[in-house]
Amino acid sequence: MSKPIKQIEQIEQIEQIKKANEKLNKLDFSHIFLGEEGGVVLSDLIKTNTTLTSLNLNFTNLREPGGIAIAGSLVINTTLMELGLRANGLKDEFGIAIADALEMNTTLTTLDLCLNNIGEVGCIPIARMLNKNTTLTLLNLGCNILGEVGGVAIAGAIKTNTALLILNIGDNYIEEKSGSAFAVALESNTTLTTLNLLYNNIREGFGKVFLDLLQKNTSLTSLFIDRDTENYDKIQAILAERKPPTESPMVKAAIPLTSR
Repeated sequence: MSKPIKQIEQIEQIEQIKKANEKLNKLDFSHIFLGEEGGVVLSDLIKTNTTLTSLNLNFTNLREPGGIAIAGSLVINTTLMELGLRANGLKDEFGIAIADALEMNTTLTTLDLCLNNIGEVGCIPIARMLNKNTTLTLLNLGCNILGEVGGVAIAGAIKTNTALLILNIGDNYIEEKSGSAFAVALESNTTLTTLNLLYNNIREGFGKVFLDLLQKNTSLTSLFIDRDTENYDKIQAILAERKPPTESPMVKAAIPLTSR
């Protein structure tokens, strides 16, 4: 079966960049069909490029093989700081691969994994990674399928993580156990400034929990929760008085939640 024309053209373009551009620092392939093979070609570029700092691969149809190849390149690369992989059908095996890579990588600060069907199998290694990684400051896991097991695991990692500033875990089928785990974690965490919990089933009773939490935690400046959560207006009023973090364009792109 022949490859789509767009994929052939894009692979050829990547090969030209790989050969000709040694001073490249940003690449944006968002919404361009790369496919698995394009991901593999790009992974070779990442391994050898020493100037690239930002790579946007959102909506490029990498699938698991392409995503795993990209993850593997991060073990070698020491310059890439921002990586967007939103909506690529990456799933759990990729979750394991990226977690393994980021236990070794000490450069990447921003990672967007929104809309990738990552479940608890892929999430648990990511949580484990967060216990060790001291570089990642923004992680977007919104619109995946982490469930209660994944939510509790991420919350446990947040309890000890001292690097992450922004976390999106909205629309992930997490419920009361995860909500409680995040509340406990944020009593200890003094680094996280932004937490997105929208579109999860953690409304009933947690308005008071979060309101009480904000009396203890003074680092949090943005908490995205559903409007029908008890004490919503009081919570947002407290947060409005706190100075929001400085946001780069990629940070701003990761905070709003894209619903399913």
